[in-house]
Amino acid sequence: MKVEFEVKRYRQSVTQGMVDILINGEKVMDFGDKIEMIQDGEKYYGEKIGNWASKIPDTKFIIATLYHTCDNIYHYSDKVKEKLNAIMQSE
Repeated sequence: MKVEFEVKRYRQSVTQGMVDILINGEKVMDFGDKIEMIQDGEKYYGEKIGNWASKIPDTKFIIATLYHTCDNIYHYSDKVKEKLNAIMQSE
């Protein structure tokens, strides 16, 4: 079984960002991405426009999809479980 997580970042403007989480190419979740001013030498993720980019690594979004602190309310992990069950059924 191969399960591939992908993080796609989108920018509506210089200071607004969104992130889609895909499993094997299919979207399972999206999050807002905090876009901040990047100082010289500071690490950033995704596209840097002017001096604005995200300081949040892709792995943090994947972890939030799998183990969100409010999963008992939002049930984010249920979408991941559904996708994994569909992959298992197709094998």
